[in-house]
Amino acid sequence: MNDPELISLIKKIGCILLLLVIGITLMIIIYRNKYQLGESNTIKKINNNDTFLILITDNKCSNCVQIKNILDENNIDYIKISNNNEIKKVKEKLIIEEKDLEIPSLLIISEKELKVSLVNPSNEELYSFLNNYFGSLEGE
Repeated sequence: MNDPELISLIKKIGCILLLLVIGITLMIIIYRNKYQLGESNTIKKINNNDTFLILITDNKCSNCVQIKNILDENNIDYIKISNNNEIKKVKEKLIIEEKDLEIPSLLIISEKELKVSLVNPSNEELYSFLNNYFGSLEGE
């Protein structure tokens, strides 16, 4: 085993294997982050028994922008979800059927379950919903 060429070849193979392992590890991490295979902040809040508001939205919905603006103007904390994978995870976690959720929707989550939902609301319905759960609002 004193052959310098053999030792050099073994070192090169070792370096290549090390780089291969590092590359595969980085690819797995990037894939997990891109497709959110880990637990999201929303799912963590559900698991922690937090009480919070979720706005289910997408980028093509004009009513969603209006709802978001009303929530922002009234300083109401909420989590905006527009990623289909995230929406699917929330539906599965809260056992919400596909037919019971449209875009836009507002969900109040408490104690690991859906307490109240408001689907595709008009402005009047939205203000009534927010008044019931968050008190008097400015923009009525």
